[in-house]
Amino acid sequence: MKQIFFLFFLTLSLIAFSQKKINDTINCSFRENKSSVCPICKSDKKVLPIFYGLTTGKFMKKNKKKYYFGGCELTGCDPQYYCKTDRYKF
Repeated sequence: MKQIFFLFFLTLSLIAFSQKKINDTINCSFRENKSSVCPICKSDKKVLPIFYGLTTGKFMKKNKKKYYFGGCELTGCDPQYYCKTDRYKF
């Protein structure tokens, strides 16, 4: 029984380590962007930060002018801002 538990724990550890290593080697253009100025219209007047994660309907209704809701799933290479004028994520 101890051997099965050890093998299960070892397998989970290897999976977690390999996933972290894969995400670290991804070339992501969104990581380079530190500015909230839209690259298309060159303005930050209608740019919203993207909010990721599970939210409630009440929270979304209250904050729809403050955030663009990007969903629950993260890939490790996700945009940080959304331009309402151009409908562009960057």
